[in-house]
Amino acid sequence: MSAPHILLIEDDPMEADLAIRTLKKFLPELLVTHLENGVALSDYLANEPDEHIRLAIMDLHMPGMGGLDFLESIRVRTSPLGFPVVIFSSSEDRDEITRAYVLGASGFVTKPVVFSDYRTAIEHMLNFWLLTNRLT
Repeated sequence: MSAPHILLIEDDPMEADLAIRTLKKFLPELLVTHLENGVALSDYLANEPDEHIRLAIMDLHMPGMGGLDFLESIRVRTSPLGFPVVIFSSSEDRDEITRAYVLGASGFVTKPVVFSDYRTAIEHMLNFWLLTNRLT
């Protein structure tokens, strides 16, 4: 079986680096593709088949196209995404959280400020979406 492939959509380079290092520490064999915003994700999906992608972890607020805008844009696709999209954001705004779910987010995790909690949040996401939950 090939290594799990996930997409990390995050505009902040330092945040992306921290997330990638944390992801790889939990699952060293993980293949992580980093994209800077929803536009880059849309372009990536237009050119790459998504059947090998197991998970997308996406920030909410990004220039160009943020998480909510991306979720809105994929609602018009003729076929649904073949992987879950989990919003990973510092936002605690109930309206944004509700809107993310209404638009089809598979989950919403608020980014913890404390590093040990951040690491635990990433580990829980990977444990649930890659090791526990079965989509097909």
